[in-house]
Amino acid sequence: MQYRYATEADAPAMAALFAANHHDALTAEQRADQGFVQGSLNEGALRGMAAHGGLLLADDGGEVAGLLALSAPDS
Repeated sequence: MQYRYATEADAPAMAALFAANHHDALTAEQRADQGFVQGSLNEGALRGMAAHGGLLLADDGGEVAGLLALSAPDS
């Protein structure tokens, strides 16, 4: 596993990972076992965040395994 800043090219894979782990995409059992994400970050929003250095990405052999959004305390 490698950790790096996301690039705009990562946006489709990040959006797919986000959608696959969204509250509405999982059963109650899956949500209890693994957690879930809420809200809505589409490909465009993720591309913009990546362009401004606001996302760290977990890269597992070329596949997006996770992401972490960063923001400054005053933003």
